[in-house]
Amino acid sequence: MTLALASRWLRDGADTLQPAAEAARSLGFEAVFASKPPRDAARAKGLLASLGLGFGGVGADPTAAPPAFAGAIDRAAEPAAVLRRPLVVADLGDAVPAANETPERAVERWSRALHAAFGAWSGLAIAIRPSGRKDGLFGLEQTGWLLDDLSSRPVGLFLDPVRAMDLERAGVGPGPLGWGDRFAARILGVAVHGRGPDGKGHARPEDDGPDWGTLLHLVPSKALRVLDVGPDLAAEEVTDARRHLEEVLHW
Repeated sequence: MTLALASRWLRDGADTLQPAAEAARSLGFEAVFASKPPRDAARAKGLLASLGLGFGGVGADPTAAPPAFAGAIDRAAEPAAVLRRPLVVADLGDAVPAANETPERAVERWSRALHAAFGAWSGLAIAIRPSGRKDGLFGLEQTGWLLDDLSSRPVGLFLDPVRAMDLERAGVGPGPLGWGDRFAARILGVAVHGRGPDGKGHARPEDDGPDWGTLLHLVPSKALRVLDVGPDLAAEEVTDARRHLEEVLHW
């Protein structure tokens, strides 16, 4: 089980891998994750090898409607292929049904968009990061519909426990453990961060985050673990979070 540092932590350069890789190595990580499609994938490939770092995958630009999905996936899949880690995380957190559209119909449109993405990129795997919005399309039930419809494709869940907590607090779904129970076999990755005092997420994992020790048992050992914290955290806090997750909780 390898914990990757998300490039989101860099205030500047989150869309470049070289500084993220150097930061990950200096902070004791064994892998790095590109929160945005990196502009320097070809150049970073050699650096990752020289540093002995693994590469977790690429986060696609957040997409709110199916027409923009193909472009977002293309921009992420290309560097993922260059780096030989064709896992793309598709953030559908802002997706909502169109006016007068049923959730079932909306999920069908997204399913077609994902089928098309797989046709365009051989060997691609996609992890869906669902919504934390009360009015978002992809709560637990609708995420299940989408994954079931794509059961023949290499698609799974990028579990964001903080978003699950937001849905639970809004009274529209279960918390992280409910998501873990429902989708355990389909979890391809998990975003490790806390909700923080401002409620915006990407804080230290222990800052209003879930019970990570309990959640561990519901996440497959092969699933990608990404410390997905923001640039407001000092390097010492990032190192402390890594040590706690790896040494105490055995993440």
